[in-house]
Amino acid sequence: MKRFGSATWSGGLREGKGSVSTESRALETYPYTFFSRYGEKPGTNPEELLGAAHAACFTMSFVRHHVVRQTTRHGELRAGAARQ
Repeated sequence: MKRFGSATWSGGLREGKGSVSTESRALETYPYTFFSRYGEKPGTNPEELLGAAHAACFTMSFVRHHVVRQTTRHGELRAGAARQ
């Protein structure tokens, strides 16, 4: 299964701006900036998106392994991933 995501950036590093998009359109030209990545401004950043992707993969894999094999009951599972 092949999935596609893309990013664009315009301008210099600090004053520029970018956007990320996914083939599914779950994200469609979603903005990010230097300050949303390195500062305290609202918005997303590549690390946050990778963390969400890793957490989503982990939870689905956990459910496939444990719930399908009936070693864990159905319920809600939350996972997170962080970068420092």
